[in-house]
Amino acid sequence: MTVGYGDVVPRTPLGHVVVSMLIIMSALYMAVPLGIVGGSFSRVWEDRDRLMLIRRTRIKLLQCGYGPRDILDLFYLYDLDKSGKLNIGEFTQMIKDMELGIGTERTYHLFKTFDSDGNGKVDEEEFVRAIFPKAFHIIFQDDFAHDDQASATTTDYYGSQD
Repeated sequence: MTVGYGDVVPRTPLGHVVVSMLIIMSALYMAVPLGIVGGSFSRVWEDRDRLMLIRRTRIKLLQCGYGPRDILDLFYLYDLDKSGKLNIGEFTQMIKDMELGIGTERTYHLFKTFDSDGNGKVDEEEFVRAIFPKAFHIIFQDDFAHDDQASATTTDYYGSQD
């Protein structure tokens, strides 16, 4: 009896059982790495989309004449409650008024990307860090070891909230 690849086939019932087990085990053995590779590919693809959105936003900001320091002024203008952070409504209005050509859904994804702490608000530091990472250290200083220094920067910029 041949299977098309040669003439070595099991002849005994025990041989058939062993070959059947090997077929099943090899399929399972290959399924695990394929699942891992598939999951990794999915994560990389999602990350690629996020990185491309950030890159496109950076390019559009620069094309429209907005630089890293302009972001500070824009956040001040659109922060209606003067909390030092923009909520989704304020952020969407800012992006719309800047005429960057980013749709509502992409603006929402952009907001989620910048809201790294998940509090539903984006501050200028999160925004600048994501869009202009090199300028972030220049604008907000390299040393963020002291929380009081970081909060002083925000307080100095927005003024007292009393």
